[in-house]
Amino acid sequence: MVLAAAKRAVRGAKIKAIGCLLAILVAMGLGGCGQTGPLYLPKEQPQSEAAAEQPAQSNSQPQSSNP
Repeated sequence: MVLAAAKRAVRGAKIKAIGCLLAILVAMGLGGCGQTGPLYLPKEQPQSEAAAEQPAQSNSQPQSSNP
């Protein structure tokens, strides 16, 4: 009886380990989705052009930030 309980415990541990490995593989596979090709950094715009492109904001309304 004790041997049978030990075998069940080992089998349960193996199933949990396989489930964890499967979850890790799925997470890694989904993490690989996205932009393909070489990575790049966008070119920096000069300050004068960047300021000209932003719309003027009124100071009467409080600005909200999105975290």
